[in-house]
Amino acid sequence: MLLIYPVSKQWFKLVAERLDAVAVLYCRATLVAQADPEQPPLRVDLYRQGPYDALLTLSGGRSIGVPR
Repeated sequence: MLLIYPVSKQWFKLVAERLDAVAVLYCRATLVAQADPEQPPLRVDLYRQGPYDALLTLSGGRSIGVPR
């Protein structure tokens, strides 16, 4: 994809740093999903602003905010 749509080094660095954070958030989401006794799909919403980096929505509408 980078060959088709080249980007600056600065932009690539920003995206790469964000992907590291997203990987950690999804790792935490996996742990939470395994601990949910009702086991329906877990919804993960990622945020760039506000108090949370992610909001994990569990069964029954329960949610967990994940700060950085």
